[in-house]
Amino acid sequence: MAYTDHSDVYGALHEEGINRVVTHLQHKRPSLFNYGTARVVAGAYAAAEVPPPEYVDVRHGSLPPCEAIPYAPEVRDRRWDNPLMTEEEPLPVVGTDGLVGMDYAVQVTDLGIDFAPPTEELSFKDQQYAANASVCAGLGCPGDVELDGALEAIEQFRSYVERREDFEMDAAMDDEALLAEFGLPAVPQADRLRCFCLDVKVVGTVSMVDRPTVEGPLTVPQSPTFGIDDIRLTDLETIEEFPLPAGFVHSLECYIEVFLRLGVFPSLADTIERTVQQALAMQNPVLTLGGLTATVELPTSGAVPYNPAIEADELRVYVDLDVDATGGGP
Repeated sequence: MAYTDHSDVYGALHEEGINRVVTHLQHKRPSLFNYGTARVVAGAYAAAEVPPPEYVDVRHGSLPPCEAIPYAPEVRDRRWDNPLMTEEEPLPVVGTDGLVGMDYAVQVTDLGIDFAPPTEELSFKDQQYAANASVCAGLGCPGDVELDGALEAIEQFRSYVERREDFEMDAAMDDEALLAEFGLPAVPQADRLRCFCLDVKVVGTVSMVDRPTVEGPLTVPQSPTFGIDDIRLTDLETIEEFPLPAGFVHSLECYIEVFLRLGVFPSLADTIERTVQQALAMQNPVLTLGGLTATVELPTSGAVPYNPAIEADELRVYVDLDVDATGGGP
């Protein structure tokens, strides 16, 4: 049976090819994998010896990230908005009404897809995959002097507002100019990030979702998405050496799952989809010059129950092309 018996076009992505794309993305779009506060972003540029963009504020010091960030040469080119890290707001300190935050970093240092069960003990259901990820995180823990300075700023601010009969605390908390006069919100300087790294095993399911696509001669109304069914910390030696409460481990797993599902995976999927769409648009001049458009459909049937389908270490896609003339063609 030919692969195209049930569709116009057949394509397959081997897991090694997908992992190679992920590695290229890590170098060409490092901000999809590295997140940190302003000081950490400044420290990342300093550690990589890359001139920072104008928007990176280096006046308040810098902190190197947990792990060195690999990057492609074009990341140095300021003509493209392609930062080393994604800048995030400081981590709020509970009990300070948002007046104090802490520096931190979260980095995905390794990510690989496996379409076959990685161990004999683990079996897959239909359309399931495994992913191995290494996640490093660090928190900037300030010293006594810096903490005392933040506490003094808070006390001075609250004392000032309490003396103002015409000013309520709620209004003062929303007055950015007033807060800035007292150096708030404060992010006490730390000497370094206290970092740790965890190995994570993800088992998920590939499914199709409707989503907007890049405009061009080829329109893909649906795209594959990588869901998460289960996530486990696999760095068992570290956990056994330093036993942690089960609730703490589960909380870490929960946060990493939310981070991957809402932060990393959608960004990766969007980037890969846009790259493929733009490449197809550039490499299909026949459609463009002929005034034609094509809609890509991913059909399913009894012979092809899943599309895309995970089979033999590959993500297989069966495609039907619906070509329409929009004028100007032969």
